Amino acid sequence: MVSLITALLRSKPTERIGCLSGGPSDVKRHTFFDAEEFSWEKLAARALEPPLQPPTLEPRPTAETEGALEDLTEGEPVRDADDAAKWDFAFN
Repeated sequence: MVSLITALLRSKPTERIGCLSGGPSDVKRHTFFDAEEFSWEKLAARALEPPLQPPTLEPRPTAETEGALEDLTEGEPVRDADDAAKWDFAFN
């Protein structure tokens, strides 16, 4: 993995993997992607499992704890997509 990251992070863009004579196929042929479990088709379909998953510090909400989470937000204004789209109006 280090060699792939190093090849992607070259300071000169013309020396980066994917920008050389082989183009993007150089990236696909890199040894990092040779693993049997890697599938370009699954990647395109967004069905590829991540190789590493960081540990979660808090348990995920379940049906039992979901009500408790709703209690924590009680009394807060409801935010919708329209509110989110107007977040920067004060900067004009």
